[in-house]
Amino acid sequence: MSSHLKIAEYTEPVFSSVQAPVSPPALEQPVIDFSSGTPQQSNAFSPSTRLIEVSTTANCAVLCGGSNPVASVNSQFIPAGGLRVYSVRPGDKLSVIADS
Repeated sequence: MSSHLKIAEYTEPVFSSVQAPVSPPALEQPVIDFSSGTPQQSNAFSPSTRLIEVSTTANCAVLCGGSNPVASVNSQFIPAGGLRVYSVRPGDKLSVIADS
């Protein structure tokens, strides 16, 4: 069974007084298959990206930031079906690894 992580990039963090990104996202990155059990990296975030929305089909751990992050099982846990929103810097990447 494949384990997938989706990343959507947003350029505007807040619309009015609602604490949510403006939809649709500016960019959706290719789906990351992390079923191999080794850390996988996203593409670098675009120059205008300020927020990312991360969703996953399987338990995983993620590490976000810098040009070469390497997630481990000690990184932030996201359960299967989970969704997280992170503030990011342009050019940074996200790393993901399967977790139980």
